[in-house]
Amino acid sequence: RQEAAKLVALMSRNFNSATNEIQRRITQHLAQIWLGGQSPLATHYGILAIFIELGPEVIRTIVVSQLKNECTVLKNAMSSGVAIQKVAAENIQSLLLLNLPPILKNIRQAPDVAESYTADYGYIGQTLCASVAQLRKAPATAILRPGLQVGRLSLPTTPVTSNAPRARLASGVVRTVTSPLTPNPSTPGSLPGTPTTPNTPQVTLPR
Repeated sequence: RQEAAKLVALMSRNFNSATNEIQRRITQHLAQIWLGGQSPLATHYGILAIFIELGPEVIRTIVVSQLKNECTVLKNAMSSGVAIQKVAAENIQSLLLLNLPPILKNIRQAPDVAESYTADYGYIGQTLCASVAQLRKAPATAILRPGLQVGRLSLPTTPVTSNAPRARLASGVVRTVTSPLTPNPSTPGSLPGTPTTPNTPQVTLPR
C-alpha cells in the first residue's frame, strides 16, 4: 500500500494542471471513501498513506481536520476484541504518529499542552503532544520529516563539464589531449584506418 501511495502521488504531481485538477479530484474522491464510514481499516490505511505522500498541505487540510473522528474509529476497533481489526488499527496509529508531529509543529503554537491535543485529536493527542514538544527542542538541522518522504534521493542538476587536459603546441595552437586509448591516425604506430580497395589493372583479351 505504501508503494501504491507513492505511485498515486507521483502521477498526481506529474500530471496535475489547472485544467484537469487531477490532485483535487483524487483527494476529494479518496476523502469521500475515507469518511463514508463503510470502508475497512485496510482501506483507511491506504488512503492515509496517499494523503501523507501528497504532502503537508493535504495532511493539514484533510487528515488533521478529521483526525479526531479517525481516532474514534481506531479506538473502537482496538476494543472490539477482533484481532485483525486491532492489528489494522495499530498500523494506522503508527502511521499517524510517525508523520503528523512535523506538521503539527508548524501549525500549532507553543507551549504544547497535552489536554489541548487530546481535545482536538482524540486519544493519541497526548502522544502527539510529546512528539511535537520533542521536535521543538531538537536542532533545526536534525529535524527530518519521517514516514513516506524520508530517504528520497536528490539527483544533482549541475551540468557536467569536461576537464580534459589541454596542451599548447609550439605554434601556439591549443588542442585537447586525447586519451591513450583513442587512436590518432596522424600518429605513427596508431591503429590502421579502413583499408581501401586497390585498383584492379585492366587486361585486354585477344580477339
